[in-house]
Parts: sequence; C-alpha cells; structure tokens
Amino acid sequence: PAAISANPPLFTHWYHTPPKAHHLVHIDGSGVRTICFEQSNALSTYHVQPFEEGWLLGDRRGGRATLYNASGGFRRILDLGDASEDLQTTAEGKIWVSYFDEGVFGGGLGRQGLICFDGSGVPIFQYGEFSENNGLPPIEDCYAMNVTSNDDVWLNYYSDFPLVHLRGFSLEH
Repeated sequence: PAAISANPPLFTHWYHTPPKAHHLVHIDGSGVRTICFEQSNALSTYHVQPFEEGWLLGDRRGGRATLYNASGGFRRILDLGDASEDLQTTAEGKIWVSYFDEGVFGGGLGRQGLICFDGSGVPIFQYGEFSENNGLPPIEDCYAMNVTSNDDVWLNYYSDFPLVHLRGFSLEH
C-alpha cells in the first residue's frame, strides 16, 4: 500500500508532461513517410487532417488549430473554438468543425454546433442560424459528421437525432 501511494504523483506528472513533438506516419500510394511537426507540444491534439499542401493539427479542447507545411514546418495558428467533436477539411480549403455539448453550451464559437471556416479561420457557415431558418432542431452534441469532396456534409446529432444532409450550405435532405 505504501508503494502504491507513491506512484500516482509520478504517473500524474508524466501524464501531464507535454510531448516534445507530434509525429505522423503517412501512408499513401507513393509509400510511407514520417512527418515531425515543429512546435507541436500540445497535450490534447486529436484532429489531424491534410490541408492546403500541408497539415492541420487541431486541439479538441481550447480551440487551437495549427497549420503546417507538407514537411511539418510551422505556418500559423487558428482559433476554431473549444470542444470540437470532429474536424474535417476539404480539398477546396474549407475546415468543418462540429462541437460536443461543452462547446455548444460554453458560449464560444461552438454554440453554433457546426461551423465551416475558410482557410484563414473565418466562419463562412454557422449551423445554429441555418437550423433556425430551416426549421431544424439545434445541435446540442454532434455525434457524427462526414464531409465529402463534393461539398456534401452529413450530420447526426442530439437533439432528437436527425440525419441531416447539406450540399453547398443548403439543406439537401
């Protein structure tokens, strides 16, 4: 029992120590390569997406998203809002972010439930306003999002679990 009580502080210290870098093993038709991202030491990076000839790494908590070039060199930081459930990018340079309940009820950008940003991090579509104008229930917690290359977005979320299909920022189904 005495030895066990000494281990939790060590584990807690290790668990809360930021990494020195994040590494990505990228496999595609041309082979396998490893990318080390500069200045990437956040504890909560959950989202990794290809973006503008490079990569976007997004923190689930805090809203920080960092853009890197193809070889992992730092480019810039965007604020995409706290409590992101999912983050997906398109070849056209859009960043779609859905939010879980802490973002929706937290009072920041996430209160919209779903936002599409341009490559500079400026919101170009906000679902909260869209759902109100189209008689759809608001997002309280987005459980699933899929973004396809031809600007189709599928959503499933809590309030009453609708399956929503958007195409070009319009309600398809």
